[in-house]
Amino acid sequence: MRSKRQRRGAHGPTNAHTTAHSPTPKPEGGWEWTSPRTCTRFSGLPPQKSCRIATRATGKTAMARFTLGVPPRDLELLRKLLNLQDERRTNLWRVLEEAPVGVSTADLASSITAATNLDADVASDIVDMLVTIYITRLRSDISVDDFVNAIVTTALDKDPSFEEETLRDLLRMLLSFNRTLGVTARALSVMDEYEHVLHEARIMTDMRPVFEDDSSTAVAATTIVHSLRLRYYDGTQMKNFFVALDANDLKTISELIERASKKEAELRALMAKSGMPCMATSPTS
Repeated sequence: MRSKRQRRGAHGPTNAHTTAHSPTPKPEGGWEWTSPRTCTRFSGLPPQKSCRIATRATGKTAMARFTLGVPPRDLELLRKLLNLQDERRTNLWRVLEEAPVGVSTADLASSITAATNLDADVASDIVDMLVTIYITRLRSDISVDDFVNAIVTTALDKDPSFEEETLRDLLRMLLSFNRTLGVTARALSVMDEYEHVLHEARIMTDMRPVFEDDSSTAVAATTIVHSLRLRYYDGTQMKNFFVALDANDLKTISELIERASKKEAELRALMAKSGMPCMATSPTS
């Protein structure tokens, strides 16, 4: 797993916690649309930094036309793009056009920062927004023009100061990078098509005393126990799963992870020989 942290309890018996976050944590906030073709209401949740996105069906409703909700944060990002100087915007288009097929969101954000001098966090937020836009458009199953019109309508409703045709031209340009952003968005969408998606894993390790008998206060021995907590998404709900582990369980899990990592490396090498890009699931892949 990509990131771990350990800490020791300040009081009482030793208590070590190891936490590992999924390299693609789940998002917060939300794009939302209603499709007139399916009459089903969906929610699209924009990702945090270098993360995957999730869109989930949340219920049914009958609507006469396609409607789209855009979070305020992403409207501000669109305004930042509109306000870019011509040279920086040209550099942005070049990065989006020339990026490798299936480029990771982290690598794409780094390239944008280098080419445009945008703040790294802003570049990462822009990439996250763009991937969300692509996946929302794909899952809404409408034409690019209708999708652009829906975003423009929403933007003008929330902020009439947007210049309509300039915003429309920007969105059409952003949605033209199907070979790069489109492939990345499709890959992230496929990677997220599971009933449960891991957000965070944590192992809590405790040393517990063993007493001579029920009435005794004398410690006869100690034992070490581990508790694995998995935080995962069930649809859009965060849930927890707990399981007790011993030393043998830790060894088994470690061996399974090592074997899975080796199999992934072999498969990536095979794909590299064939010339077929293989999407990275984290910046360190």
